[in-house]
Amino acid sequence: MATHFIVQPFEQRGRKVVQATPKQEKTEAGALATAQRIADRFLGVVAYAVEVQDDDIGEPRILAKHGNIPGDE
Repeated sequence: MATHFIVQPFEQRGRKVVQATPKQEKTEAGALATAQRIADRFLGVVAYAVEVQDDDIGEPRILAKHGNIPGDE
């Protein structure tokens, strides 16, 4: 089993909030640092970890949120 650390930024395009290009980090600390570093350049950023084993992907575990995240009312 492997843990993947993802930083997903969101940006405004017209009236829609869309996902920008995600960034994969090697560690939880790296994901947290990247999320913090890019937070001021995007509408919102979420850092999360997900466990992957073969083709089975676990539920994401939120590490940090910054700004406006779609569906986070």
